[in-house]
Amino acid sequence: MPTTRRLLVLSTVLASAALFAAPPASSAPSGFERCPAGHFCLFDGPDGTGLMASFRSGSPDLARQSMDNRASSLAHNVPGTVWCVYDERGYAGTEYARVYPGAAGPFQPEWDNRVSSVRLGECSP
Repeated sequence: MPTTRRLLVLSTVLASAALFAAPPASSAPSGFERCPAGHFCLFDGPDGTGLMASFRSGSPDLARQSMDNRASSLAHNVPGTVWCVYDERGYAGTEYARVYPGAAGPFQPEWDNRVSSVRLGECSP
């Protein structure tokens, strides 16, 4: 193979490699930023870490999302709405708590790893 042809083949290979090179790493959302706009999210770790479950209307049984009695933090990204968390499945129990728009953080110690159902709307026993 003549020298000119080898250089052409080599430059074509290098150009092809450049086209298929991986893009620079971008920082993926982390913590509470993982919760999409328009969703209410629960996390099994502190500060929005660990397993995340996101909701648009709620869940009567958090076992379906592997979150029953596991939620340690939350993020409320649904403007103009109130969400309710319950200590028992089926939106029942002796206790419930209102969560207001923009809330993001850990559950109070008495609610840590205690939530069994969540729903959009005003709380009712």
